[in-house]
Amino acid sequence: MHRVDGKWSLDPVLDDTSMFLKTKEGIVLICGDCHSGLTNTIRKVERISGDNVVTIIGAIHIIFSKKEKIQQIVDKLMTDYKNINFHINHSVGRKVIKVLQRKLGKERVQYFPVGKKLIFES
Repeated sequence: MHRVDGKWSLDPVLDDTSMFLKTKEGIVLICGDCHSGLTNTIRKVERISGDNVVTIIGAIHIIFSKKEKIQQIVDKLMTDYKNINFHINHSVGRKVIKVLQRKLGKERVQYFPVGKKLIFES
């Protein structure tokens, strides 16, 4: 969903790809590029899985977003998704990562370059 002229409108993005893993801690969401929107993707995965997303890995596609949109996303993450850790890379940009780290905490938001390893117990 997204807003058009102040009203919520359906936003089907059929070319988006994400997958998730069920772990002992909760859901690990691996985002291909998050064209459907980060919070939309989180909400859909939680609805499908019946569990909370605890980690997001990959691209969240907000590099070209305006400051207001980034702030809107950060506000939503701070209120509705307080316990998610982010390991992000493509389509984010260093400036946005720094904004996310400043608002959400460096311990929660990490740059995730190729070759970095994370281990989760299933």
